[in-house]
Amino acid sequence: MAKKSLLIMGMMVAISSAVLAQVGNTSTPISIGVKATLDFSSDGGVQTGPYNPVTKERAVYGTSSEFNGGLSVFFDARFVEFSTNFLVGVDTFEINKVLGVNVNYLAEANMSFSTGLSLLGKFPFSFGKLSLAPAIGTEYRLMVFRVAADFLDEAETIPNDFMTPYNTLLVKFGGIVDFDLTERLFLRGTILGSYVISAFTDGNFYTQGIGAQIQLGIGYRL
Repeated sequence: MAKKSLLIMGMMVAISSAVLAQVGNTSTPISIGVKATLDFSSDGGVQTGPYNPVTKERAVYGTSSEFNGGLSVFFDARFVEFSTNFLVGVDTFEINKVLGVNVNYLAEANMSFSTGLSLLGKFPFSFGKLSLAPAIGTEYRLMVFRVAADFLDEAETIPNDFMTPYNTLLVKFGGIVDFDLTERLFLRGTILGSYVISAFTDGNFYTQGIGAQIQLGIGYRL
């Protein structure tokens, strides 16, 4: 799993470097900046706990939701934005079924710190001081640490210091708005929807989850 994470990160960096190298040969402006970030997500159909080889299911079935806040440092080359997100979050896991039986456990909150590598392709349209850009891309989010709530201990099969199973790969889409304050200084707002195309919880792969990301910050053209 660790090798796969490193491979995905390496590919993202290589792609962004290649694009920026091409952009660097033209007069395209390069900018850097920082954004405050709020991130919401909800994942349905999450399975965890011991695996049953007969039913091909895990013992626990539920729904998770997550709220993150933090900072994003971005590097922009007009048609590409590469950013690193640093997020502190709280997530809950509502247990709906245990061994196929409907239950009603109260959701308990877990605290986490994660970092994400995001690559967006965008096409800006300028209207005086205002610039609008539809955007689409991907983010690979790595869980740095997670403090788990103390419930259903017997279902926990992955120790908290082994965070790779909680990494996620997301597709993101939406728009970016820039407003020029000066010739070099500008405000940037970003609204993105997201879809989790792969995630791992206790070693179990699943492909569900939707979310949204809102960012507001300031940039500087070099």
